Amino acid sequence: MSTLFAHGQNVDSAHTAHDAALAAGRVPVRTELPGLAPAWVIIGDEQARAALVDPRLGKDTTLVTATIRAQATAAGYPTPTWLSRMFNGLLFLDGPQHSEERRVLAGAFTARRVRELRPRIKDITARLLDNLHQAEESVVDLVQHVAGAVPLTVICELLGIPEPWRARFRELTLALMQDDPAINLPASDELGAFLVELVAGKRADADRGHQGADLTSALLDLDTERLVDILVLVFVAGHETTVNLIGNTMLALLRHPPLWRDAAQRPDLVAEMVEETLRWDAPVRTATHRVTLEPVVYGGVEIPAGELVMVSLEAANRDPDQWEDPTAFDPARHPRGHLAFGLGPHACLGASLGRAEAQIVMRQITARFPDATLAEPVMRLRRTVSSIMNGLTALPVALRPA
Repeated sequence: MSTLFAHGQNVDSAHTAHDAALAAGRVPVRTELPGLAPAWVIIGDEQARAALVDPRLGKDTTLVTATIRAQATAAGYPTPTWLSRMFNGLLFLDGPQHSEERRVLAGAFTARRVRELRPRIKDITARLLDNLHQAEESVVDLVQHVAGAVPLTVICELLGIPEPWRARFRELTLALMQDDPAINLPASDELGAFLVELVAGKRADADRGHQGADLTSALLDLDTERLVDILVLVFVAGHETTVNLIGNTMLALLRHPPLWRDAAQRPDLVAEMVEETLRWDAPVRTATHRVTLEPVVYGGVEIPAGELVMVSLEAANRDPDQWEDPTAFDPARHPRGHLAFGLGPHACLGASLGRAEAQIVMRQITARFPDATLAEPVMRLRRTVSSIMNGLTALPVALRPA
């Protein structure tokens, strides 16, 4: 069995593993999901596009969780007695239920709503960068102070999460993304409890005639359990993926110093730089868990019914059949058509917001610090321990204000 998701390695190790899987042929790879269960991983652009819209690959919560437990037991893994709240809600629904959940949330992420949010995102970013200008430290962790801070503030304001809670919410999200159940399950429980309290407070405010303008307040007609499942998804997916996108874009440009300086001098180039990062170093490594509802054939390999399946967005975005010289970072390729945000009915609702945040941050930070450089060798940087998320644990950078 492959170890496609080996952990504790440097920032390029996962890319190397997925590139090697592509080189071996575009056939499904049987691998281990650390701390969870064995699974098949779909490799290659054409295969990924087919799998992401394949109705024979189910997403239903009950089916996915039952399959994870069955596969874990069969492989001799500890059988999870319960799973993270991330396995509830929109990501793990099919058919009309899924369509209804997307409809409930769609209004919060329209192009018009993102345009309305842009001035506030600019203000948040400028304030955080002002703090960096005033800091005495010459080396700053940009994941903690920028890439993590901007999306956290944006999503918390969107959901109406009080400021005193936000640091803890960030910690819980980081824990929730870990593959180790001893870490992610308690975090899931605590995050859910916080959000139950949030909903109760919003309901009390509404009963007193003080209806909030945030998304949580707008959805109070839903029952608490359903609303909390939605909030878990929106909070985690709505900021953790953007943290990864911003951090990965910073790293890509810092690894190519002329591009960082180009961004400082030509902010109009930033959108393409963010887009190429989405292809070259996407914030999500694999699409979330699916289950074969019947036997399926990919790359000439039959996957039986009842098997856990992941789709490698990373491998699809680096497939040489789709992209010329795919391992090179080249914003001039105008990389439209990547799968960083998925495809089909489960494509990311927050793609426009994520792009907007990343573009705003990169324009401002390169303008403020045009001569910034990495403070540690790339080989010493590390990724989050996750088979799904693809983000940096830290990004130490020497800042040199203009």
